[in-house]
Amino acid sequence: GLTIDYGPFGFLDFYDKNYIPNSSDTAGRYSFTNQVEICFWNLEKLKESWDLALKDNKLRDFKSNYYKIYNEVYYSL
Repeated sequence: GLTIDYGPFGFLDFYDKNYIPNSSDTAGRYSFTNQVEICFWNLEKLKESWDLALKDNKLRDFKSNYYKIYNEVYYSL
């Protein structure tokens, strides 16, 4: 993937799905295997901030769309 972070966070030198590059992440939240879920969590927090500003909330069902689109792209690769 692409990252703008400096340091070990943008690289996976060897495949280890449980590798945690951040020593302060003791729960493994940002491990390689959790990237799909943490991306969703980040988008959900962004959506929450937009909820107050959007009158016709078309983002309400974004969760099912996120996983649908993610799976389509992932399996096409």
